[in-house]
Amino acid sequence: MKKVPVGRKIRISGNSNEHNYTIGGIYTVTHIDDSDGTLKAEDANGVTGNWIRWKDVTPAGTVGWDFIKKVLPADVIEFLGAFDGIEQLELSGDVKDAILLSLPDLHERILKETAKIQSAAKGEPNEQDVGNDADDIFG
Repeated sequence: MKKVPVGRKIRISGNSNEHNYTIGGIYTVTHIDDSDGTLKAEDANGVTGNWIRWKDVTPAGTVGWDFIKKVLPADVIEFLGAFDGIEQLELSGDVKDAILLSLPDLHERILKETAKIQSAAKGEPNEQDVGNDADDIFG
């Protein structure tokens, strides 16, 4: 898997080194060890697991259960919360694609985000995004 930065969400997909994460669970990356290709991540309760290999994780979508909880009425959230596995919801790729393709300035947004990512990778400061609809839509 391509590495993601600290603070991004991942989904646990395998267990090649006897880690203590739940397969299928969503975690937030907290530490990265580039020397041996491992990372640590924490769950929604702030509990950090042990070192896990990058090959055992996949990026987690940003429009999932956390986003849904923010936008649905409380009674619907309570109802859905009664089901096991609800925290692994992720917006389908087709819906994401349709939303992205409907943005009139998609090309410019992609270039802007690419520049921000490259600047961050180089450790350069960059200005805060204001009013970015894609951020509002996808978290």
